[in-house]
Amino acid sequence: MQTEVKKMIIALFIVFMIGCPISVFAEIMPGEEAPNFTLDDVFGRSHKLLSVKENAMTILYFFDTDSEASREGLVSLNNLVKQFPDADLVIWGITRSSKNKVSDFIVENDAKFPVMIDSEEVSAAYGAEFILPTTYILGPQL
Repeated sequence: MQTEVKKMIIALFIVFMIGCPISVFAEIMPGEEAPNFTLDDVFGRSHKLLSVKENAMTILYFFDTDSEASREGLVSLNNLVKQFPDADLVIWGITRSSKNKVSDFIVENDAKFPVMIDSEEVSAAYGAEFILPTTYILGPQL
């Protein structure tokens, strides 16, 4: 089991490095509680951050469908979910891209995690408005 966790952490690090070619200062510092939010995915299902606070790891991936780096990161995260289907891991994609573009991506890549449309408030709360992709890795209790 520990080998699986180590592999998952290494894979997450690689995904993070691929998806974040530019180093930025996060709006949320380590140890601070992540801002709570509720967003609907492209299928209309509601997702509330507090509902996943007991998971070992939650990844929030802020992206833009027009960004090649964002698309590569989404594919890598999707592969991670496929590789570790039993991991205590939640991945949420969050974007301000159009619902049609996001739906196309989901169909083309058989996305295994929810992708939510943000009007801007959540992206602003996480400082993920201008440099995309932006990734947050949250631990238990968020």
